[in-house]
Amino acid sequence: MSKLVIEIQPNAEVRTQSGTSKNGKSYSINKQEGWIHNFRDPYPTKINIALHSNATPYAPGMYEINLVDSVMVDRYGELTFGRLSLVPARKPEQQLKAS
Repeated sequence: MSKLVIEIQPNAEVRTQSGTSKNGKSYSINKQEGWIHNFRDPYPTKINIALHSNATPYAPGMYEINLVDSVMVDRYGELTFGRLSLVPARKPEQQLKAS
């Protein structure tokens, strides 16, 4: 079974990236630091998570990717990730009951 777990640490930074697009519109994107555990590599990998507009940053803890909200079909009919949406990770005993 493959599984990805995203960890948000208590000191996770939230950065705002802003500017002006090619068509002259201003934009602002908030990104939160996280760590992805893929259980294949010995150490987690640092990632940036783009937050939805006006979204509250994720609280410290362990999360799983909400595939229903994060995966979409693009204009070419290919499966792709959109903006990540996270849900609190289930504990191992909860996973066994859900299977």
